[in-house]
Amino acid sequence: MPGTITLGSYTIPFDEEIFAAYLQDEPDLVSNAMIQSGIMVEDAYIGSLIAGGGNVYTMPFYSNLADSSDNNYDGKTDITLDTMGASYQTGVVYGRAHGWFADDFVADFTAANPMAAIAARVAKYWQNKRQARTIGIVEAACAQEAMLNNNVVTKSAISGTMLSDATQEIWGEHKSEIGLAIMHSAVAQSFEDLQRVEYLKYTDPNGVTRALPIYEINGIAVIVDDGVPKAMTAASSAGVYPITVGGTVASGDKITVEGVEVTLDATSGASAEAAATALKSALAADDDVSAAYSMSRSGAVITCTEKSGKYGYGAPDAEITSTAGTIAVATTTAPTGGYMQYTTYMFASGALRHASAPVDRPTFFDRDELKRGGMAYFGNRFRETIHPNGFSYTLPTTGSPAVPVVSPTDSQLADASQWALAYSDAKAIPFGKLLSPGYDPNAASS
Repeated sequence: MPGTITLGSYTIPFDEEIFAAYLQDEPDLVSNAMIQSGIMVEDAYIGSLIAGGGNVYTMPFYSNLADSSDNNYDGKTDITLDTMGASYQTGVVYGRAHGWFADDFVADFTAANPMAAIAARVAKYWQNKRQARTIGIVEAACAQEAMLNNNVVTKSAISGTMLSDATQEIWGEHKSEIGLAIMHSAVAQSFEDLQRVEYLKYTDPNGVTRALPIYEINGIAVIVDDGVPKAMTAASSAGVYPITVGGTVASGDKITVEGVEVTLDATSGASAEAAATALKSALAADDDVSAAYSMSRSGAVITCTEKSGKYGYGAPDAEITSTAGTIAVATTTAPTGGYMQYTTYMFASGALRHASAPVDRPTFFDRDELKRGGMAYFGNRFRETIHPNGFSYTLPTTGSPAVPVVSPTDSQLADASQWALAYSDAKAIPFGKLLSPGYDPNAASS
């Protein structure tokens, strides 16, 4: 319903159409890339299933013909008959809503238009939320045992062909169907340094063309998103790092190791050995450092050895502020293994299905003349589904007696225990993931 919102001396026309126009001001580049690559498709059939309400829908599908033996046609052998199997996958609709407000006082005091500024940023807000939600759903699907055995590939080193190699390992002759990957910037940087990327471009309604934060590698569009999972892999042996205090130290010098700063006084600044003694005491008293390393001292040398569970943590950072004193960290024993591992998701056409469920009032706006001296607010609500093709979702329950939730939270959508493989063969699933190291400046320059 059209109306106006008054902010100080400003009267702003405001209705659902204007709000929708604000949402369209900033293009949803991530969703656009998904749609254009074909990995997220608007599914009219799902849309018809949820048009009448409800939060769960079921889609039947036919199975492939069984790989049974054919019959010899020799005039004597009977012809055997098989039938086609069928199954189904189940999806879920979730609802989300949010709103924003602006005080009248802001416009009175600054002659600004805060409501318009907020509205212009709403599209980006929902874009980020949907992207994170999509990653959570895909990660949960990839955690199924059959997916781990077939659709998850691990590489221990970066190479220019790593992405293409991974698609072949998972999908074989169908690797050309992969249209999009979502990866961390540390992985994308390696491809960029290897000169394997080509930026896609976007032309806005004003005719201005600019590069997008979306790469293309070997014909696969790549969205760079640091929200993808990363984790330190386990190393099989500890790293041993001697820290040597040398030169001539003095009172007032500062030594910093792993963020722990020690200012030398007349006693600790009397010699390098005295400085090392004071430094070891300070490091042992720090919870983070003592959790990562066990430490011993001999003379002016502190030996830091990675503790179990911290193998691959790396050498401690150390620096000194001194006229003549020095500090150096060496590697006596390098840990075996242990590196930051990043997830790259790979998608084929139709991997994700999307549909919107009807909402009576998707946009709302109003005023409160009393609160905060007068304020205006607006927001929107929606219901939709993002379904990974080939999987079924079971609604979690709450309460006692247990009843299914109406709208799963993001954490519930990302819960692997709520998802199950609906297809009989994981090779038929049109997405997977690659686990690999990230940017290595030494490897990139070689």
